[in-house]
Amino acid sequence: MRTGERLAVILVAAIALALGVYFAVWALSRPNEVRPMPPSPPEGSISEGLKLLVPSERQALRERETDALRRDPLDPRALRNLANLWRAEGDGDRAERLAVLAGDRSLRDLPAQAEVLDILLRRKDFAAALYRLDALMRAQPARLPDLVRIAAAFAESDESRPALVAALARNPPWRQALVTAILKNANGPAVAYSVLSDLRKSGSEPNRSELRELISTLMDNKDFDTAYFVWLDFLSQPDLRKAGNIFDGGFEIEPQNLFFGWNFGKLRNTDIRLVPRSTSSADRMLRVEFMNARERFQHVSQVLRLAPGHYTLTGETKAERLVTEVGLVWRLYCLGAKQRPIAQTARLFASSTWASFELPFEIPPEDCGAQKLQLEVDSRASLDQLISGQAYFDNLQIRQGR
Repeated sequence: MRTGERLAVILVAAIALALGVYFAVWALSRPNEVRPMPPSPPEGSISEGLKLLVPSERQALRERETDALRRDPLDPRALRNLANLWRAEGDGDRAERLAVLAGDRSLRDLPAQAEVLDILLRRKDFAAALYRLDALMRAQPARLPDLVRIAAAFAESDESRPALVAALARNPPWRQALVTAILKNANGPAVAYSVLSDLRKSGSEPNRSELRELISTLMDNKDFDTAYFVWLDFLSQPDLRKAGNIFDGGFEIEPQNLFFGWNFGKLRNTDIRLVPRSTSSADRMLRVEFMNARERFQHVSQVLRLAPGHYTLTGETKAERLVTEVGLVWRLYCLGAKQRPIAQTARLFASSTWASFELPFEIPPEDCGAQKLQLEVDSRASLDQLISGQAYFDNLQIRQGR
């Protein structure tokens, strides 16, 4: 199905849902008991219903709506009614001109814009169609789920996507909802990637929440290769130089929470941040401060892409007034059909000066397409999760081989 046809089909379905039932035959502009009312038309088409009237009845209706326009030249309903009448007479060009005029005078009116959108899509004037969709989505937020689904269809074709990207570059309030709608469609991740890539090329960088939603969808689909590619592709050149078996093991870059870099979660009575390693240095480290935290801590993590084989995790750690029954560990998981642990460091307790740690581990050849490195309290029992004090980490590395 061609782009214009697909958009028109989606438009009709969404408007039908939004309007519910066929509205008062054809939305005549003012009450009048003597008006002839055409029977409910097949397929809900107003013009088809009007064709069932005899020519004299249609002429009488045209005269009445023309008189209404003389009294109020800006009356959008009269314009729309005349458009339907001329369409019933077979004068499509005049009908389109009147329908567009009606839409120009009522940008917030859903029935009026539905007709104009249909005209614009058949003309392939995608920019004008999106202008009207934008006005409707801003004016009628309750209709946003239906309307944004129409806008999402613009992303699926090279022909209509540039107009959508231009609209998104202006950062409309429905931008995030659009990415969500695209990802719900068939082939959604590929289409969303095309949109975000085109946005970047236009000079409007995708925001973090848009990238996270795309990568999250790929991760949920276990498409780790594509998720990793998307993450790498949107890294800046300086950040790209920090990519390796582990990303930014020196904790120099603020976390982006995009899976493959560092991800910091939020937990009550816990403060996770990057701080200077010394007052005279720009070198930074990870500090996790616990203030009698009672919920299970597992809120620092990074997804890895390691090929099967032997590796060694190394790093530096320090603790200050760390009080815990079970200690803190870095634990490695396989992210296959199910998440399963494969290795963990020695537990960190009490107070200590800076010390190095080392963990040899193996990535199995099966069902371990991606991995997760996670800092956590080494307990699953609620009674063991109370922790206070500070823990510091720096210079994490993963080297291949024993």
